[in-house]
Amino acid sequence: MIAHPTILGSALLVIAAMGPAAERPVTFARAGRPVRATVGTDGDRAVRSVVLHAFGRTWTAPAAVERNVVQLSAPSVRVPVVFVIAAGESGRPVGQLVTYPDLPVKLPEGLRLYAAGVPAWFQQWAAAIDVPVTNVELGDLKTARWRRMKTEGDLLVVGTASAGQSAAGAVDLADKQDVNVLVLEATWFGQTRRPDSRLAVRPDQMKGPIASLREQQWSMPPSFSRYAAPADVIANRWAWVEAGELPLVEEIGSPKHDRLPTLSYLPWQEAIGRCEVADTTLIKILERSARKPRSGGLRRSATIVHPTAAHWSAEERPVLARLKLEEPASAEALRILDLRGEGPLPKDMASRLKRVEGCVEGSAGAGRPARLLVLGDDALLDRWRFVKCDRRKGALRRKGVVWLSDDGLPASSKMRVRLMQVLSDLDVPIWDKPQEMSHEKRKNKP
Repeated sequence: MIAHPTILGSALLVIAAMGPAAERPVTFARAGRPVRATVGTDGDRAVRSVVLHAFGRTWTAPAAVERNVVQLSAPSVRVPVVFVIAAGESGRPVGQLVTYPDLPVKLPEGLRLYAAGVPAWFQQWAAAIDVPVTNVELGDLKTARWRRMKTEGDLLVVGTASAGQSAAGAVDLADKQDVNVLVLEATWFGQTRRPDSRLAVRPDQMKGPIASLREQQWSMPPSFSRYAAPADVIANRWAWVEAGELPLVEEIGSPKHDRLPTLSYLPWQEAIGRCEVADTTLIKILERSARKPRSGGLRRSATIVHPTAAHWSAEERPVLARLKLEEPASAEALRILDLRGEGPLPKDMASRLKRVEGCVEGSAGAGRPARLLVLGDDALLDRWRFVKCDRRKGALRRKGVVWLSDDGLPASSKMRVRLMQVLSDLDVPIWDKPQEMSHEKRKNKP
C-alpha cells in the first residue's frame, strides 16, 4: 500500500467546488508546482482570464487563458483541496484544480508503473501524489523494448484505445507482453450508464484481491455520476468492485492466458482528491493489479444434465457453448441443470436428477465447491424436494447447489456476466480466446 500521511491518513478532505464535477474540466496538481490547467467555456463565450476560488475567497490574481489552457502555480495546502477555476469576467466556474499537499509518499517495494495512452487525469494524479510512472510510446507496445527488465511488480496502465479494440485485445496485450495490465475507462462500446442519483461505492462491494477493504468503515464513500457497462465478452471473469450483480472493476481472461487484465469502468477522476477512500481504493487496485500471480487453476470440468446437446444452440446459450464438457462426467465435475426456455422435460429426468443427488450429497463438506448449478425458474424445483427450493422467496437451501433464477433466453447481458462470474468462482474454465458479443449477435442488448 502507498502510505501518505495526509492523502491517506487524513479524516477530512475539503471540497471547494460548486455544482456537478463531471460537467467541468478537472486538473490534478501538487502544491507549489506549476500546472497547465484545462478551462471550459463560460456559457457560449470563450474565457480570457481565470482566478482560483476556495473557502469563500480568491487565491490568485487573474491569469490569462490561451486556447482553453491556463498556466498556474498550485497553491500551498495541507490537505487535498478542490479549487474552483472561475472565469475572471463573470466569476462562473469553468474548471477545477484538485491540489494535493507537497508531502512524501512511500511506494510499495518493487512496484513499477508504466503508462501508455492513459487518460490525462491519471498522469496528472500520479504526478500530484508523487508516484513515478514511466511513459511508453504506443508504437512500442508491439515490442518488448519498453521494458528493460521483466520483473514481478510491473503494471502497464492503459486507456481504452491503447488496450486494443476490445476487451479481448486487452487480454492479448497482457499475454503477449507478459505483464499485468490495468485498463482505465474501459468503454469500448460507449455504453455509459447514468444513474438517477450518484453511485456510491461502499466497502461491502469490494471483492477478490481488494476484499481487505471490506473491513474498513467509510464515513464518506466515493460516488460517481456515471459508469461504463461491463465489456460484453465471453470469458472467465472475477469482480473486484461490484454494484448489484454488475462489475465496476473486474479481471477477465481464459485458461489459455498467463496474464489476465483488470478492467475499470469507473471515472475515478470524479472522486479522487475529493474523497479520501477514493484515492485509497484506486491505489489498492494499482497495487493488487501489479502483484497478481500468473493465472492458475480453472481446471474443473463441467457436464450439462439438461438439456441434451441436440436440444440447445450456441446462439441461445453462448456462455455454455464455450465450456469444455466432459462425458462421462467425473465425480468432481460441475453438473449444470438448465431449466431456461420452453419445451417439455425428458421422460428420464427423474433418473437424471437422482444421479445428480448422489454427486451433490458427496460434496457437502465445508469448503468443498458446489457440485450443481441450476439455471432458470421452473415448476420442477417445487417438486424436486432434494434442493429445498422456495421459488416465491427466491431461496434454495441445499448445500452444494448454486441457483441463478433468471429465466430469459437469450439471456440478458447482466445474466451472462453473472453466469460467467459463477462459473469462474467454481473453477470452471471458459475456453479459447475471449470472444466479443457483436451487436448483431446481441438479441438482448443491455
